[in-house]
Amino acid sequence: MKKTVIFGALTVAGLAAGAAGAATLDDVKARGKLNCGVTTGLAGFAAPNANGEWEGFDVG
Repeated sequence: MKKTVIFGALTVAGLAAGAAGAATLDDVKARGKLNCGVTTGLAGFAAPNANGEWEGFDVG
């Protein structure tokens, strides 16, 4: 009985997470771009260059 309840709870949680992810993906597609944040605390990972464009390991 206990295993059935745990399995059911995990199934519901997995289905709910998939629905939330689909809504987020639809929002990103409608916007046309993905907004991401990076930390600026470490040199070489994320910093603006002379043209004002961000570059480094954390910038895609």
